[in-house]
Amino acid sequence: MRNSLQREEQYSAPMQTLRDLWQRGAAALGSCALCAAWPAPPICTDCLATFGTAVPRCPRCALPLAPGLAFCTDCATLSCPVLNQCAARVDYAYPWNGLIGQLKFHQRPGWAHVLGPMLVNDPSILEMVSNCDVWTPVPLTPSRLAARGYNQSWELLKAAHQHLHGQTPLWPQLLTRSDTRTIQHHLPRANRLTNPHLRFGVPSHLVRHIHKRHVLVVDDVMTTGATLNAAAQALLAAGASRVSGLVFARTPATPRHL
Repeated sequence: MRNSLQREEQYSAPMQTLRDLWQRGAAALGSCALCAAWPAPPICTDCLATFGTAVPRCPRCALPLAPGLAFCTDCATLSCPVLNQCAARVDYAYPWNGLIGQLKFHQRPGWAHVLGPMLVNDPSILEMVSNCDVWTPVPLTPSRLAARGYNQSWELLKAAHQHLHGQTPLWPQLLTRSDTRTIQHHLPRANRLTNPHLRFGVPSHLVRHIHKRHVLVVDDVMTTGATLNAAAQALLAAGASRVSGLVFARTPATPRHL
């Protein structure tokens, strides 16, 4: 019962007052968080053009793609990928890693209202999400939710959906996630890929609603793809026809993947 209540709190806007205050404060300051240009939105047009221009990406792993290739070298050899498609808006690098850190670790959920619309400001991403039947965020574990107070992926998803005036259903509790002994972003790459504690599930009363549906799973950052793949496997096992992944930022390839 306690875990159920915690999951419900994840999506009951417990930080609404803080979000509203942050948004009003950001609007009142009227300067760019990156270059301090004034007056300007939180990310000015020049900084967005400098750091946020969309680049071609592999549709399976979301890494930047060389010209003329349909898939990256690793993904070209996959015969049955778990994800139908995967997309990222930017690399997890300056300045986006700092802004995501503010959203995720420093109690600044208002940044979702800046980054969320940017997430879907890309024609290839718009095409992908338009083919999905339902959107859902990667959930936090109960302990992580209790510590943070909100789910940054759900905040991003809501802001992106609102920006598009979307009609696609949002199902925030479609996935459940059990607690892990080690926080995933603290693990090295090899351990992330084989972490046995990435346990996701679909509540039994929701299984019938995803039968033969294309589900979009939204997260803030993708490093190896282990989290998205684990979530997709749970959804496919529950009857979804396809699962696609969308993240704001993708960690750049390590040297052995370049």
